[in-house]
Amino acid sequence: MSGPLANLDYPLLALFTVGAFVAVSAVVLISAHIKVRRGSRLGVLRLLSLAGAAAAALLLIVALSLASGGLPLTVVIIAAGLAVLWAPWLADLLPERLRDSKGGLALSIVVCAVTAALLHPSLFAI
Repeated sequence: MSGPLANLDYPLLALFTVGAFVAVSAVVLISAHIKVRRGSRLGVLRLLSLAGAAAAALLLIVALSLASGGLPLTVVIIAAGLAVLWAPWLADLLPERLRDSKGGLALSIVVCAVTAALLHPSLFAI
C-alpha cells in the first residue's frame, strides 16, 4: 500500500481526533459562558475561570499542532474537519446543568489539560 495511509500511526490519529473534538467542544462551552449584557460586568472569579478554560483550550491546540507532525497533512485536515463539524453537536448533547455551570467549565479545563498531556507529555515536563 502506498500513499498517505501507508505508514499511518493509528493510535496517534485516534488521540489527535479525540483531542480535536475536545478542543472544539471546550471552545463551544467557553463561548456559552460569555453572556455579557450591556452595562453588566464580569466578576473576577468568572473572568479567571474563563481565562483558565481559554488557556487550557489553547494548550490543547498547541499539543494538537505538535502531535500533527507525526500525521500526514491530509489526515490532519480530515480529522480536524470532523471535529469542527461534529463537536458542537456533541457538546449540545451534554446535560444542561453540566453545560451551563461553572462545574462544566472546570471539567472542560481538566479534560483539555489531560488530553494535552496525553498528546504531548513534554508540555508538562518539569
